[in-house]
Amino acid sequence: MKRFRNILLCLLSVFTVLQHMTAGIQAKNKDGSGKSRLIYVVYDDSCSMVDTAGDPGNPGEMRVRWSQAKYAMEVFAAMMEENDQMVVFPMSLRGDSNLTIKGKDVKRVESIHNWNSEYAGTPWDSITNAAEKLKTQSNAGFDERWLVILTDGKFFDGNGQGGSSPIPPETVQAGLESYASSGIKVSYIAIGEDGNSLQKNEPVGLYVTVTQDTAESVLANVTETANKIFTRMELPGKYVSSNGNAKTLNIDIPTRRIIIFAQGKDAKISGLTYNGQTIKPNAIYSVKCSDVVPESYSAIKDKVKRDTKLAGVVAEFIADDEPFAAATPERKYVAEISGADDANIKYYYTPGADISFMVNGKVVKSSDELLNAGEYDIQMCFVDPVSGQVVESELLNGASFNMRYTYGGETTAIDGTTGHIKLENGELDIEVSAIWQQYGNIRMDQVKHYNVRPEPIALNVEVINNPGTYSPDYLVDNADPVKIRITNANGEALSNEQIEAMEISVDSASNTGIQWDIARGEESGTWNLTPKSADGTISGVKPGASTWTVSAEFHIDLLDAAGSTQYSIKAAEYTNSKLELTAENNGTLDLLHPKNGSVTVTARYEDTSTGEMKPLTEEMWDRLRLKVETQLNNAHRDLKWHVEKGSEVGTYTLTMDPHFFLWRWPFNASGDLTLHMDGSVTQGEYRYAGTLDHPVYVEPFPLWIILLIILIALVIAVAFIGECVKPRIPYSRTGQTVKYNSGAQDVNNAVTVEAKIKRNFWSVVIPFVAETAVVESSKGSWNKCPRLEIKAEHGKKFYVTNKPNSIGRKIRAEEIDFPDYDKDILSGEDGQKALANLKNHPYGYGTFEVATRPEKPRPGQPTRNRQTTDIGKFHFVKKSDLRKNRRRANKSKGFSLPSFGSGKKKTKTKSKPASRPRTTTRQKGKR
Repeated sequence: MKRFRNILLCLLSVFTVLQHMTAGIQAKNKDGSGKSRLIYVVYDDSCSMVDTAGDPGNPGEMRVRWSQAKYAMEVFAAMMEENDQMVVFPMSLRGDSNLTIKGKDVKRVESIHNWNSEYAGTPWDSITNAAEKLKTQSNAGFDERWLVILTDGKFFDGNGQGGSSPIPPETVQAGLESYASSGIKVSYIAIGEDGNSLQKNEPVGLYVTVTQDTAESVLANVTETANKIFTRMELPGKYVSSNGNAKTLNIDIPTRRIIIFAQGKDAKISGLTYNGQTIKPNAIYSVKCSDVVPESYSAIKDKVKRDTKLAGVVAEFIADDEPFAAATPERKYVAEISGADDANIKYYYTPGADISFMVNGKVVKSSDELLNAGEYDIQMCFVDPVSGQVVESELLNGASFNMRYTYGGETTAIDGTTGHIKLENGELDIEVSAIWQQYGNIRMDQVKHYNVRPEPIALNVEVINNPGTYSPDYLVDNADPVKIRITNANGEALSNEQIEAMEISVDSASNTGIQWDIARGEESGTWNLTPKSADGTISGVKPGASTWTVSAEFHIDLLDAAGSTQYSIKAAEYTNSKLELTAENNGTLDLLHPKNGSVTVTARYEDTSTGEMKPLTEEMWDRLRLKVETQLNNAHRDLKWHVEKGSEVGTYTLTMDPHFFLWRWPFNASGDLTLHMDGSVTQGEYRYAGTLDHPVYVEPFPLWIILLIILIALVIAVAFIGECVKPRIPYSRTGQTVKYNSGAQDVNNAVTVEAKIKRNFWSVVIPFVAETAVVESSKGSWNKCPRLEIKAEHGKKFYVTNKPNSIGRKIRAEEIDFPDYDKDILSGEDGQKALANLKNHPYGYGTFEVATRPEKPRPGQPTRNRQTTDIGKFHFVKKSDLRKNRRRANKSKGFSLPSFGSGKKKTKTKSKPASRPRTTTRQKGKR
């Protein structure tokens, strides 16, 4: 067994060496140098290329065609590949050559520029001789043979000079087509008006180009012909944008080589950059019209003309081991080119993508050496040799694929992009090719050797634990793993050798910002897949669900095993990380003494990398915000708390707010309560948050304080009601006063004394007690005004409540005479009772009369006939109205202001001489 294994290892080593050797050969194809060309150029050095007369001794009008033809050869020399070879056959030598240059010669352009020849005729046999020599080079090792003819006119037999007969165009056409049919590609370039007699036949390989002898025409046609010969892939115009001398190239594929060909008298290529990095050219070739005068015209070299507009520069940029990266919207190639119009600048590229194939939709990597047995659908494609990803671009369009694979001694060809292949144990050689016919059959090849192994053993991959949802902060540091178990398809445990050789990969079709750490589990045959943020940040994780495929495989000798399964996880929107709050009661929480007790709260945060709860940092302690609410049976209670930083980092002290109790005591909660606390703090891109429900007991207010408060409230309520219902003496902002008319019947004509109403203070402040007042004057004439004591009554009225000897100096209360009652009634006992009842009669605030009687009857005068004396009339007014009424005294009829109510009484009196005592006659029913 060991011997067989050693032999197999030796074979694999040999195959690997062969593979690297083959890859080395094919690498030339990748940069375009693998295709070699042998180019025979038949150069018309006749005199007509220099002057119209065709006579060096007696020339006619000078022409520039000779310099145009040499310029074309310089361009061909500049565009040559390393393995190309060009041989120049001047027509004057009739089939012999005198200049050979090779593509690897760095001075090949200079050799063409300095080359000279003796100008003579245009013999036809110079072409046939060169073509016959080229035919013999079929086994010289060149991939293509080209016959290029540069001429300006017709061909002749003989030496092609005077006396020679012209060769019919039909003969020239047939001859060139025959050479093309023999495997030689023929390019006929006619300069001037005499070269348009031939027709192109590109299917057989005959290309005809007719150019005018102007610089503009030559520049365009020489470029086209050079591209046919050297089969360049030209960058389309839409991939190029110009901004002055800066030319942006959007080459969106890996590239092996970039060639820039700029034509113009002052054309200059300053450099090429990619994403701001300079790319140094491998070679720069300048081409221009020759300044070497033909030998035949050396005598008149001052008259020989050259087309000085013909000039250009070729810059070649070749990648090293890895191709140039594909351009992206952010990264592009920029070339600095000056002195050339955009129309005269050509850009050529050589694809750097490898040609490969996909097996059942999976790309076969260039590093793969083993394939598993089975039946496969294959698809040819281009891949990036660096990333291994499939490359698709219009720059690769038009390629036709084919595959040749040798298996079991038989070779099978697959033409087209897709095919089917069946493999068993053994060896497999595959050659994949891509050909672009539109670019002159540019070809890319890839040759690989593989060992075909038996079909892999099926593995059973089972997810045994999937957390499902992840918080982005845990994906940064310490996420729980997805656990899988791998067994054989029949459920048997894997061997230790198989476990050691197992390779696990996790892939997803979506961009989630998550990567996986894969590690062996504690149990045999298990693995832990731990998700992590790809860039190590919370913001780098994209929220949402994603599906992942976990694949397992191992390779032991030629034995393979593979299996896979899928699982889904969800990255949640990041809200916060864990913040832990704990609380402890200190002392007694008492509403009456709120500062005697407190609650200490401690905050700690979770380190997501270790899962450990840590104390807050000083910075977090300063920034943490703690919100406290009081709850009873999950309902909010109106009890406020004051939060202060504690004595240790990360601690806070909660005390009840005394101002709150002062103003809101009826609504304060007490008893068994719950403090609901919310804490949050931000640290970098982390947000920590946590809550705590902590039970507390708050001592309520004592019962006696509550009863006292209720009693005070009742007293205030009763007092308020009493103040609202008690009778009041009318009040005016300008003050209320009394106008007293002394000794006059007519209140408007009497001399008046102003008296004030003075309210009794206690009658004003005591509820339910009617207000009382005294009507008196502080002036010296008060003896003429009796003193009145009045008590307010509802309805804007009042009672007279005079006590004995309270009216005037010697006047008793019972001596007050009221005009509504007859004097006779008042004299007897019944009258006195009636008088006492009259004192309880309410009067309105208006005008009323007051009369007095002597205390005792005069001797001999009966009591019944005692006379009463009117002492005056009272009129209640506002102070402000006194000033107004003085001007309108005649109109005043004893009115009362609206604010005092409606209590005016009409008084009818009799006037008597002032010297006589007045007797007032009362009429019953009048006031």
